[in-house]
Amino acid sequence: MMISGSTALVAHMGYPTRTFMSPLIYNPWFEKNDIDAVVVPMGIKSEHYADFFRVVFRLTTFVAHW
Repeated sequence: MMISGSTALVAHMGYPTRTFMSPLIYNPWFEKNDIDAVVVPMGIKSEHYADFFRVVFRLTTFVAHW
C-alpha cells in the first residue's frame, strides 16, 4: 500500500487502541479494491475530543470513525 498526498486518513479513535481491529479489516480491503484510504488507530481520551476535533477537521483528507 502506497500512501500519497490524496490518501484519505480514516482515524479510528478511542482509548485504549490495543483492541482496535479496523486496520486489520479495512486496510487490506481498501488495498484489494484500489481505494486510496488507510485506517489508523489514534488513542484519545474522551475529555480531549473537543479540542482535538476543532483542529483535526480542518484537514482535507481526514475521515473520523469511532
